[in-house]
Amino acid sequence: MQNSRATTNVLLLYPETPRDTYWSFSHALGMIGKKVSTPPLGLLTIAAMLPEDRFSLRLTDMNIGPLHDGDIEWADVIFVSSMIAHKDCLTQVLERLKTSGKPVVSGGPYTSTAYAETENVDCFVIGEAEAIWDEFLADLEAGTLKRAYARPVRDTEEKALRDFFGASASIRRAEEYPDVDLAPLPRFDLLDMNQYSLMPVQASRGCPVGCEFCDIWRRFGRKARNKAIERLLAEFDELYRLGWRDTVFLVDDNFIGNKVRAKSLLAAIIAWQKAHGYPFPLLTESTLSMADDDELLDLMEEAGFNSVFVGIETPAHESLKETRKHINTTGSMSDKVAKIQARGIQLMSGFIIGFDADPDDIADRMSACIQEMGIPQAMIGLLSALPETDLHERLTADGRILAGASGNNTHGFEMNFVPARPMETVLEDYKKVLDAAYSRTLDGYFERCRVLRSRWPAGKRTLGVIPMSMKLRVLTSYLWAAVRSPYRKNALWFLLETAFTKPSFLIEAFTLGVKGHHLWAITRNAFEIENMRMYMLDGMRRFAAYLQSKRSDLGEALARAGQQAGDDLADAWESVKRSASSNAADASDDVRAAYRRAEEVLREVEQYRQRIHADVKARFNTLSREARAKLVSDIDTFAAELERLCGGLRADPVPVRVGA
Repeated sequence: MQNSRATTNVLLLYPETPRDTYWSFSHALGMIGKKVSTPPLGLLTIAAMLPEDRFSLRLTDMNIGPLHDGDIEWADVIFVSSMIAHKDCLTQVLERLKTSGKPVVSGGPYTSTAYAETENVDCFVIGEAEAIWDEFLADLEAGTLKRAYARPVRDTEEKALRDFFGASASIRRAEEYPDVDLAPLPRFDLLDMNQYSLMPVQASRGCPVGCEFCDIWRRFGRKARNKAIERLLAEFDELYRLGWRDTVFLVDDNFIGNKVRAKSLLAAIIAWQKAHGYPFPLLTESTLSMADDDELLDLMEEAGFNSVFVGIETPAHESLKETRKHINTTGSMSDKVAKIQARGIQLMSGFIIGFDADPDDIADRMSACIQEMGIPQAMIGLLSALPETDLHERLTADGRILAGASGNNTHGFEMNFVPARPMETVLEDYKKVLDAAYSRTLDGYFERCRVLRSRWPAGKRTLGVIPMSMKLRVLTSYLWAAVRSPYRKNALWFLLETAFTKPSFLIEAFTLGVKGHHLWAITRNAFEIENMRMYMLDGMRRFAAYLQSKRSDLGEALARAGQQAGDDLADAWESVKRSASSNAADASDDVRAAYRRAEEVLREVEQYRQRIHADVKARFNTLSREARAKLVSDIDTFAAELERLCGGLRADPVPVRVGA
């Protein structure tokens, strides 16, 4: 890529995240006047690594708005970052960019592992960009970009990269992961902050736990690498300077991966929050072991953490041991959850079905566990074998991998490997747990909200500045959605109870209601889609069985006319038509009778095909808008399959009526 101008135009592009996922909160964001929850921190960091005097930047987050042709034309080079959930959108975007002739550089978690299956990319930045940046930047400005840049830490990764890219890439073994302090302050100024519900910062990378199903520790290491405290606080300062007064998400893989370090950071955050009037409610990811350290809990509460995501995974200890989540096998998980909630910290938790060691009663045990713990926002998913995980390697060795991972292990009813228990049983268990957690009337959800409310400290104040206009918007939007929903009784009763029994919890009650609406919507939508797919599959089976009986009927008629039947049925039918057309006057009674019967059979087949298609289409039109959008391609596939099954047996206009 050559450029004679003083500056190089770089388009930073982030693909659209699927709406119906746990983390998208797409059905809730509209109620608070936002379009997306989190901006792309990776791209914002990359933007800061491009010298401002030599590069002009534009950021296009496709979750905010579409990719415009004008932005593509403006760019000299296009940087794309993606996660595995972006796979479908990324494929479409890269296909579109191919025709532009502009160099495309792809990085981020997805293409760092899926480079072999990603087309229309000129250059891959694999892994953490800080490790290769100086060389990459020099090559970019010189117009001599290599096919890929990577500094793998593991021998197996280095070998795989060299085998795939050969001499066309810059791949050198690194002794350790890069220093996170090499990452500059992200370019938050490139964002339209009004479109986002939270802002991300990162204090550390890596996780010491080492779960079998997780790719985080394989990608970033088991030793937490910590950013200098003053550097993190500089990011707080920048967000504050830009006018942000809402949730800040510390996107660490495990915030307490190093508890000693976490406590030092928390002390500094407390001082910063006090000096600025506590403008930022905080959110992060951690483990239940935070409940084992009272000092740590005190600091997190004082620092302003009001939500933490933890992986509980399963109530079955044998499954926890299988996946090496040993930290959840000591002590009572329920007691730890209650202890954290009593500090005014909500827990969002992950639960997984599909472990080899899952007992036969796992669905009942997991549903009871979720309710007992009183965790409203339970992320319930099927186990997925992600690439570059110990789980994927074990299942590959056993010959059990079926397909690539989708990146969304919640609200999808497919597995990418053969489970130890029958697939149908695992899927039914998953549906049972999901339906119990987010039923049509949200009974279980609001019961969990009540458990949380009972543990919530009286008088706990909500952090952050919530403008009155937003309060009114949330109030009216949520109430309007709730009163039109099947869960209206539970939602309104919960709000009334809260107003009279614990009014200090009322803002949290509305927040839980809004988030509950999202979780209810994506769950019901998922069941709509699954039920429709099952109905289409059943319709296809019914049509295939019907067609088989008619093929036998047609075969018998043609056989009586002396024609070849069986696999060449369509050819035999064409032969009868030619014989009847050319020899109408001399056609035998058998040929004429066979022709008439064959014509009747084909007409019946076509009428039945039309009925099946019309029935499926009618049911399709009764689905929600989101479900219809998801099923469009499936409907097209269904129609094409009906045509294929008919094959050459569709009745065509008859040129000559035999025996008239």
